[in-house]
Amino acid sequence: MTKATLLRIHRYAGLLAALFLFVQALTGCLLVYRDAAARLIDPAGMQRDTVGGMASLASVLSAARAVEPTAAIERIYYPASKQGTFLVQMHDEAGKLRFASVDPGKASVLRHGGLWAFPVEAALRVHYTWLAGKTGTAVVVLSGFCLLTLGISGISFWWPRRRQFLKNLEIRTHLSARLVLRQAHRTAGVLVSPILALMAVTGLMIAIPILLEADAGAVGTTIIHPSTARGVALAQAQFPGASIRDIRFPDATHIAVNFNAPERNSRAVHKASVDLTSQQVVNSQNAAQDRALWVIALPLHTGDAFGTVGHVLILLSGMTLAGLALTGPLMWWQARRRPSARKSVNLKVANKS
Repeated sequence: MTKATLLRIHRYAGLLAALFLFVQALTGCLLVYRDAAARLIDPAGMQRDTVGGMASLASVLSAARAVEPTAAIERIYYPASKQGTFLVQMHDEAGKLRFASVDPGKASVLRHGGLWAFPVEAALRVHYTWLAGKTGTAVVVLSGFCLLTLGISGISFWWPRRRQFLKNLEIRTHLSARLVLRQAHRTAGVLVSPILALMAVTGLMIAIPILLEADAGAVGTTIIHPSTARGVALAQAQFPGASIRDIRFPDATHIAVNFNAPERNSRAVHKASVDLTSQQVVNSQNAAQDRALWVIALPLHTGDAFGTVGHVLILLSGMTLAGLALTGPLMWWQARRRPSARKSVNLKVANKS
């Protein structure tokens, strides 16, 4: 494949996906430190007031029901840190998301409202679905393939024939601003391409199964079952000592409890489903038995698999991707405005006529 063809592929893929990759990059950066970012952006709503203590599940759910009486409860996220809050996820009669953050110590509601009242939750849903369900997930998948195409075509176009890698990464600041921008775009792209390729592949491993799975529609309950606490205790007995990550409410008589499983990885969960009417555990799965792709891909995608270094690398790469998504179209626009480019276009039109 010629250099001209590689450049053409790189340019068209970049122009097609620039906006989407820019948004994916910014939302991804915010989600690297999801819990801390939520507390930083909205300390009054996402940081507990109390010093200690843990309110009962029933009181937390009752507090959320009190401020959103007509909403169906879908899920409750337990605090991810000592400073964090419960987050109750619901949907109203029109199917729109509603949330309530609840102080773990005194079960008081700190903030409630729609999706945009909780910016980090909004970023999460934009990142995975663009707030458009399966259509949005398809856009995410397309953006992932475009990012892979950009990485492969960019590296292939740049690859030095004489293996002078460092020399071909130099940015000559004495040149014109336009050329400096092109060199900076090239060098930044080459340096972060391995991490961006990892993000693209792991992102596709997460998004494609979501795209292919059947759409179950909105689930939840407007009734707090009196045996919910007992059901949670039954689920806990399946995994003694494991901390609860979240509880789902598929309907009024069942709960599904997810427990953190750090012994496998930072995102893995043990699962237990309970029938609240019969008080029976109807399904239980150890995290080691979970073969879902996201269990492997998500810790890599977020940088959790590599600890603090991984988080920093993912954050810096995401910020770089946002810059590349801006400078790529800018360089294309600059090239179109150059007199030589306009002359070339005019000659092509004259030849065709």
